[in-house]
Amino acid sequence: MADQKPNTIEFDEKREHAIGWIATAWCDFQFEAEMDREARNTNRPLYRVLGRSPKGTPIEIGAIWERKSRETGNLYLSIQIRDTGVEGREFNGNIGRLPGSHTSNDDQILAIIESRPLAA
Repeated sequence: MADQKPNTIEFDEKREHAIGWIATAWCDFQFEAEMDREARNTNRPLYRVLGRSPKGTPIEIGAIWERKSRETGNLYLSIQIRDTGVEGREFNGNIGRLPGSHTSNDDQILAIIESRPLAA
């Protein structure tokens, strides 16, 4: 993990735990994600996202959801992080392959691509 790059997430071999790093103009933090084994086929997120408060207290800061593409039907992961201290501040993104990765072994370290909600 020492060489982890910003806006990536690295899963363990069983995909039960992950460590990620998000860096934007307004935030720069690392987080952990723990799989909720009971979440599949429910309305709950697949992973709980845990961060730390400014004083280092562990806190739940978001979730990773398993989604299905409307166009292809393929499953993908999306992440949402909320700053409960600032109304309206949140990070939304999709999790996908890193640029240049082409093998099935490239599933452990993935990119976090920021997305913006569509305008109404």
